[in-house]
Amino acid sequence: MTVEEQIDSILSKQTPYKGHPIFIAQHATATCCRECLEKWHSIERGKELGESEKQYIIAVWKRWLLSQVGDGKVMPLTSAPLYRVKKSCY
Repeated sequence: MTVEEQIDSILSKQTPYKGHPIFIAQHATATCCRECLEKWHSIERGKELGESEKQYIIAVWKRWLLSQVGDGKVMPLTSAPLYRVKKSCY
């Protein structure tokens, strides 16, 4: 297996559904894979994420995580939408 094939194999793995709060946040916000990022957030597949796209994704996770704890107040963050948990990203 070439280095490129090994990298593709690693990158193509599905984000786990449990084990860490960020995994749940990724699925709940449709940021678990490039297909979901493209479908739900209009972030094009097949190119490296830019800094603004990375910051946007982090803001989406933060908004969702904050909505799940404490008194339920959600801090307003840029234009990061709050999505519902999906059963499958495909």
